[in-house]
Amino acid sequence: MVLCALKTISTGPRLVSPNLWKEPKDLPISPAMMAHSLAYFQAQGGQAQSMGFATLLMMGVLFLIMYLLIFRPQAQRQKEWQKMLETIENGDQVITGGGIVGVVISVKDDRLHLRVAPDNLRMEVTKSSVMHLAKPEAKEKK
Repeated sequence: MVLCALKTISTGPRLVSPNLWKEPKDLPISPAMMAHSLAYFQAQGGQAQSMGFATLLMMGVLFLIMYLLIFRPQAQRQKEWQKMLETIENGDQVITGGGIVGVVISVKDDRLHLRVAPDNLRMEVTKSSVMHLAKPEAKEKK
């Protein structure tokens, strides 16, 4: 298969072989051949528009799948975590993001006072640092 390129010179457009662009192998292009090429590329443009719609549709489906598999579950976990932070009471056992396990002594607006075993150390932490809430069994039975 021989590939040719279009070269414009002072005498008009000619097909040129890629073999070092030598002038003796230049072939003239007929107007019918140019019209046929133009019609072919216009037909390809029509297919490109329908392919653009298919690509847009595929991107929409991909976004929907990502929303259902990633964004929606994360938003639900975030809502559950916020509800958990609102239900913290005195006497609840909590685990912070740093791994500190303690019992809630007092609850303020955005802070908690924890009693940490074994030395009954008193710590103040932010509510947002609490990752897990473990209610004592006595409260769960009520």
